[in-house]
Amino acid sequence: MPDKLIFRVPRPVKPKDKPPVVRITLEAYAALEEISAKTGLSNCFVASQMILYAAKNTEIKTEGD
Repeated sequence: MPDKLIFRVPRPVKPKDKPPVVRITLEAYAALEEISAKTGLSNCFVASQMILYAAKNTEIKTEGD
């Protein structure tokens, strides 16, 4: 039996030092860019603050409510 060349493929490891990517609509991106341009703050900071604010001020209702 001939010898075989074997490659073992390691499992991909998600880097823990990089934040996750979130996709948004073009309309939301335009609003984010406008706020960032007016304030001089980064898109990341503005989006993060908006998401955290929305999370604290969101009410979720189910169909039975």
